[in-house]
Amino acid sequence: MVDDKEVEVYKAQQTGDRIPPSVRIIIDTQMPDFVHFQESIDTFEKDAAAIVDALWLSLPQGTIDRVVIKILEKDWGNKRLFSTSI
Repeated sequence: MVDDKEVEVYKAQQTGDRIPPSVRIIIDTQMPDFVHFQESIDTFEKDAAAIVDALWLSLPQGTIDRVVIKILEKDWGNKRLFSTSI
C-alpha cells in the first residue's frame, strides 16, 4: 500500500493588484492504457501544461527555479535527460 502524500508550500507574495491564487493539484487517477501512442503524448502534454500553468501563477520565482533544477537533477540521475523515448 502506498501512503498518500500532501505537500504544503508558500505561494508568491502579492505584487500590486496581482494576488497569486492558491492551488491544489490532485494526482489520483492512474494513467490509462491508450490504444494509440499519440493519445499518451497528448495527455502528457496537457497534464504538464496544466501543472506548469498552476505553479507559474502561484509560486515565488525562486521556488520555480529550484523546482526546474530539482527535476533536471532527478532526470539526469536516471539518465533519461534528453531521451527521445517515452
